[in-house]
Amino acid sequence: MSHKFITPTGDDAFRDSYEFAHPFDDYGWAGVIDRQKRRRYLDVDGNVVMETAHELTSFDKDGFGHVAGVKPSGVFVHGILTVKDQWLLEYKYSSLGSFSDGLFCATYRKKQFCLDRSGKLAFNVDPFRYYDSTDAFHDHRLLVARDRKCFFLDTAGKIVLGPFADASMFRDGLAGIQLHADSAHEFIDVDGNVILTAKKFDHTALFWSGGLLIVLFKEHFGLLNRSARFVAEPVYDRIEPLGPDHYLVEKGDARQVLDNKGRVTMKVAPGIECLRDASEGLVTYEKNSRCGYLKLEGGDLVTEAIYGSAGPMRYSRAPVST
Repeated sequence: MSHKFITPTGDDAFRDSYEFAHPFDDYGWAGVIDRQKRRRYLDVDGNVVMETAHELTSFDKDGFGHVAGVKPSGVFVHGILTVKDQWLLEYKYSSLGSFSDGLFCATYRKKQFCLDRSGKLAFNVDPFRYYDSTDAFHDHRLLVARDRKCFFLDTAGKIVLGPFADASMFRDGLAGIQLHADSAHEFIDVDGNVILTAKKFDHTALFWSGGLLIVLFKEHFGLLNRSARFVAEPVYDRIEPLGPDHYLVEKGDARQVLDNKGRVTMKVAPGIECLRDASEGLVTYEKNSRCGYLKLEGGDLVTEAIYGSAGPMRYSRAPVST
């Protein structure tokens, strides 16, 4: 199988092809394995910027890459690699979150703690534990648990919100919580102010996507904004996030894509099996188990479904396999 990068028009982005290719990351690099089995990173012009003996990763905007794998002993471990191909955090942690709000959240030998960007201890999470494998800060809040109660810590390790019977991590400045096991879900801001109470809904997703909340009301799904107004009325059989600002909705046999204002941007043609990875004006589609790209606005064809795999378009570059 051969991998390459294409542009938003479907043309080849670079001259070379590869044995494997990652999508471009937040740092503007993409990891590849070339024909000589070398692990390399490319910039958006296709230039080799680093060669490594380590597993390929995706770097964040700060230049940190999370590497996970199995040691010869059979132990699954994590580490943080820098864009200088050096370990910032040694390849030894049993869990390691992404760098967020200036901190890494880590677990080593059953102890949980947060480290600063230089790898030094910021604070111990104990006696709390990461909640539901949540091990990263969001909106300067870390979701933890103790004695079956949920709390939020700030970046100094102090309790700022809680206790709650249940909670979800912050996204877009809001978090879902339940004060008691039998109480309605509510959504709070980072200061604990109640922004939305979901009492009238049968069920709510405990996360926001693109600033909207997927809700179930009288057996149908809709999209709600943080002012408790429907952007898309609850008339759909299914709603699935496609990316930061787009949603796939289904009603009977009809499928459409909505933006975060509830506007229909495209109708999904029969025969298309699925959509995913909406980004930079394009969406990946599958047809007859092959992949291609459509325009999010109008659904016009960009490439036929000719690829074995197709990744998201980032920096006007997308990895595909043929």
